[in-house]
Amino acid sequence: MIEYEAVDLTLGDDRYTLEATPRVARTLNRAYSGLLNIMDRVRRWDIDVVVDVINVGSGLNYRGAKRDALWDAVYTADRDNDLAEKVVEFVALVITGGRRPGAQPGDGTGDAAASGEGKP
Repeated sequence: MIEYEAVDLTLGDDRYTLEATPRVARTLNRAYSGLLNIMDRVRRWDIDVVVDVINVGSGLNYRGAKRDALWDAVYTADRDNDLAEKVVEFVALVITGGRRPGAQPGDGTGDAAASGEGKP
């Protein structure tokens, strides 16, 4: 089974884990006519796109009032937190097939290997 990389981010008291799966890539790709379009819009801080990335990447798929609350949380997020950096990092993971650049599935070059996790 392939394990896809994930990015954790915090908005206020809420923590989100965004997982770069094929389903996420397909959904975002179709919504924005290409993954590179998303990166450009995230870098320009298009909040609707940032919210969609968090919403789809986390698997929550909020609609209506819950999506509006997520939008408000992104808009009012403390700019000192690393939200923009984390969202860009996640989109980059989606673009690279759910892996860190240079990593191959199952070769031990992902986050766990880099951090030393799982080693005695």
